[in-house]
Amino acid sequence: MKWIKLYEPSLIPPVYVERVKGRDYSVQEFYEFQEMNRHNPCNMLFGYVNYENEIKGYLWANINALDSTMFINTLSVDKEFWGNGHVIDEAIEFLAKVQGKVEARKVLWCSTNKRFFLNKGFKTSKIWLMEYDPKHDSCDKAEPNELKEVKDGTI
Repeated sequence: MKWIKLYEPSLIPPVYVERVKGRDYSVQEFYEFQEMNRHNPCNMLFGYVNYENEIKGYLWANINALDSTMFINTLSVDKEFWGNGHVIDEAIEFLAKVQGKVEARKVLWCSTNKRFFLNKGFKTSKIWLMEYDPKHDSCDKAEPNELKEVKDGTI
């Protein structure tokens, strides 16, 4: 198994996009977005291929050109190749090479499985991923003693 750069998003079988937990876009919207950004150097799409060059998963990353942060949006791999998380180790090794090539200062990874990534040696970032939907009243409001004073326009 190896990772390869994909320039043709339609090569990714739809099943791998469908399996992404928590996505807020359709499979068709994913392909349309990737097609529009296929020549954008800050949008990177990689295929996880077997020895017959069949795609068995994909990894989607972006580079924030302003602060040189690489953000991993998605890792979706066929269950038969998951191997108790071995594919994460392979992805980490591969992304370390990519990080060096693109000179990313740090890598942030979005996941729905925090515990698994902590067990793989990741740390919890100082940056919290927050979600706001004005259509739904949040039941996760902070208590007054949890609110941090705003200083110099930052929280």
